[in-house]
Amino acid sequence: LVEDRRTNLALWCRDFPNAAWVKTTVPAAKDAVGVDGVASSASSLTSTAANGTCLQSITDASAQRITSCYVRRKTGSGTIEMTQNGGTAWAAITLTTAWQRFNIAAATITNPSVGFRIVTNGDAIEVDYFQHELGAFITSTIPTTTASVQRNAEVATITGSNFSDWFNPTEGSLMAKFNIFDMATATGVATLDDGTTNERIDLITTSTARPYMKIYDGGVDQAPNLNGSADCVANTMLRFALTYKLNDLSISQNGAANVTDGSATIPTVNQLRLGVDGSGNYLNGHIARLAYWGKRLTNNELREVSAV
Repeated sequence: LVEDRRTNLALWCRDFPNAAWVKTTVPAAKDAVGVDGVASSASSLTSTAANGTCLQSITDASAQRITSCYVRRKTGSGTIEMTQNGGTAWAAITLTTAWQRFNIAAATITNPSVGFRIVTNGDAIEVDYFQHELGAFITSTIPTTTASVQRNAEVATITGSNFSDWFNPTEGSLMAKFNIFDMATATGVATLDDGTTNERIDLITTSTARPYMKIYDGGVDQAPNLNGSADCVANTMLRFALTYKLNDLSISQNGAANVTDGSATIPTVNQLRLGVDGSGNYLNGHIARLAYWGKRLTNNELREVSAV
């Protein structure tokens, strides 16, 4: 799992009896077995009147934001709703007795008010890891108590002799099996670079959802048209392979026909970074497998490894 930096702005994300959560005819207790299986680590909310609410106000400038929480039904069968704008709009969620993570669609809001409405008197739910973060999609949970908490961007870099011992500077091949949470922005799967944007070999996906190979040597784009054969689908594994040598580039996606380029110089690089591209765009997803060969695989071999 590789994720960008995010901050959970919702306080006491597991402890709903706290005063940060303003309850109206919805008593709260920290008495539920949480998502982590620990007794009394999550909270229950029980409505004592119709349309009871539990809300937390957050002071924050206008920005795109998204709200999520693990929720399961404790008792009753009435409608349960979430909001991130204080109830100007409510989003109904479909519960079972198992933990599920729900989110409200991302929206641009100033000073959000987030939480729940229990429509039917007597209904009860259990809630855990409430999260309110800036962005177009949710990321993994960030526990909070008295203050918001920032998770730093995750960095996995191979440098020095750990890199030079196996890297071939003149030709090579990469294959990645990966998924992405959201296709709204460009994302980086892996990059061979020198710490700048001028010398790099990137495996990237675009905001239009096609994976592609990008090579810059001396700041000049050497592979402007090496796009994959099909759009990525969010949260779905795909395989993409690339190979490079002087004036000899090729890619293949999920075993599809090669796309080639016969005019390219190869950059000088000194590290491999995972889950990011040379421009700093993070994967926000999973890498299931990454393979490197210190040679230019044949086009047939490239199709085979991208279909594994």
